[in-house]
Amino acid sequence: MEQDIVRITGLHAAYGRGARRVQALQAVDLHVQAGEIFGLLGPNGAGKSTLLAVLEGLHRPDHGTVQVAGIDVTAHPQRVKRLLGIQLQHTSLMDDLNASELMQVYAAMYEVFLTPAEIERRLGEYGLQGQAKVFPRRLSGGQQQRLALALAQVNDPTLVLLDEPTSALDPHARRAVWDLIRRMQANGQTVLLTTHSMEEAETL
Repeated sequence: MEQDIVRITGLHAAYGRGARRVQALQAVDLHVQAGEIFGLLGPNGAGKSTLLAVLEGLHRPDHGTVQVAGIDVTAHPQRVKRLLGIQLQHTSLMDDLNASELMQVYAAMYEVFLTPAEIERRLGEYGLQGQAKVFPRRLSGGQQQRLALALAQVNDPTLVLLDEPTSALDPHARRAVWDLIRRMQANGQTVLLTTHSMEEAETL
């Protein structure tokens, strides 16, 4: 029997208070097995990003239990964060740092210190050969998304959380991102992604 990397039971989560309170998640049960690509499919406003925010420790649930690799997210958020690689739906990359410097900063947050050769190799794995000294604003949309994925991998995470990773990408760039997600799975990582694309869900 495969091990559950993600185990969610009876999850309730809401935003706001009083008359403005919005119930985003209600009685959600979810198990994601190790090595799986698991897609959360639904339209905007369905609660997909809220569920990821709970897993990331950014939104505290009202009820229920949420575990990553057997660790309770609410009780031990820092331990869980070390296991996560995260790519947000709208990644804001610091424009005053080039790709190499961004890799160094993100890695240092996990107490990982990459050599220039390691950075160049990792960027190359994401189709960004020769882009180490390039600033994000000089990259195409597809290249920026691949850089965001590379940044999500700096700590060699157990679980990768991707929030609509191919939104606003052209078909060619979208397929390139799909290939990178499959590579994560081939490397033994578990991927949990949100999407509103049936094609993307079926493909992955």
